[in-house]
Amino acid sequence: MSVKKQIYAVVDLETTGTKRGIDQIIQFGCVMIQKNKIVNTISQNINPKQAIPRAITDLTGIDASQVKDAPTFAEIGPSLRNMLEDTIFVAHNVNFDFPFLNAAFESIGLPALNIAAIDTVELAQIFLPTAVSYKLQDLANLLSIQHKNPHHADSDAFVTAKLFFSIKKKNGKHPATDLGAYCPAQ
Repeated sequence: MSVKKQIYAVVDLETTGTKRGIDQIIQFGCVMIQKNKIVNTISQNINPKQAIPRAITDLTGIDASQVKDAPTFAEIGPSLRNMLEDTIFVAHNVNFDFPFLNAAFESIGLPALNIAAIDTVELAQIFLPTAVSYKLQDLANLLSIQHKNPHHADSDAFVTAKLFFSIKKKNGKHPATDLGAYCPAQ
């Protein structure tokens, strides 16, 4: 796909925990970027078909009542995979979101995504070397990016997209081609 037509999928997941194959996705957020513009946003609660631990509810504010009528990952996974398969995957700590999402795809019989991936944590470490912390909220504060709902997939994806734009602007170039070492990260 040419750079002009390239779509970046800035993704964030909220999950019942950190163990792939055991814990489940409870919220999917995605901001699609093409030609330096946000062209689509996706915010989807997902029924994990398992209890949401109290610590996760305390962190995210997401409880069982919010996801009980949401589709399961098996119901929406095929369309999510189809949407993401020709994109460059971007996440803040891509080594959590990308493998977790791929494990979820494989758990419902779909192949893992084999696409390029960019980690905004690593980009920030390169282009914002004086930052005191590389947590998303701290970087948002540093760059004056408003973060209304931390630990909600849609808000985190939107702030990560804004961070990606800010780093791209600071770099003055195209992060995916300038930082090819991050592609693919699996």
